[in-house]
Amino acid sequence: MKHLPLILLTLILISCSTVEIHFNGSPGITRSCRVCIGHFEKRTFDFNPFIVSNFRDALRYEFFCRGYTVSQVPDGPAPESGNAPWDLGQPAITEACSGNSADLFIQGSVFEAQIGDGIENETTTAVTIGLYNKSGKKIGEARAVTSDTLTDIRTVRAISAGLVENIHDELGR
Repeated sequence: MKHLPLILLTLILISCSTVEIHFNGSPGITRSCRVCIGHFEKRTFDFNPFIVSNFRDALRYEFFCRGYTVSQVPDGPAPESGNAPWDLGQPAITEACSGNSADLFIQGSVFEAQIGDGIENETTTAVTIGLYNKSGKKIGEARAVTSDTLTDIRTVRAISAGLVENIHDELGR
């Protein structure tokens, strides 16, 4: 178990993924916060109905491993009320945080495309998440990009671990 961070780091480096995170000023949230995971829009061509659910579960697990209390809004399509199709909008985020006693709300999108001629294909995967405080104000955004597929659970785990580790580090500053 003590080698888990090293293994995860190795997986991230091997898969050539990058994780970026940006907060607008101080997030005003500490590491001991309660996290609520919201909707994620699926932007993939393949018919795998579990990609978003698997990713949300992986995020929940990674936060839990770092000592956070985590809840999730029910799975399903998000109403289009914000700036993006996956954005619940400020009133719904505030309500979700209130109902789940959450300090940090996360929602976003998963994107995957294959480019090629059928013989040689190249996969591009990106996960973008918005970070919101309990009043529904967007306080940050994170993105992970890799050339691996989200149908591989190792990729899902590596991306979610990288995102959560970066969020965890930023909240500790």
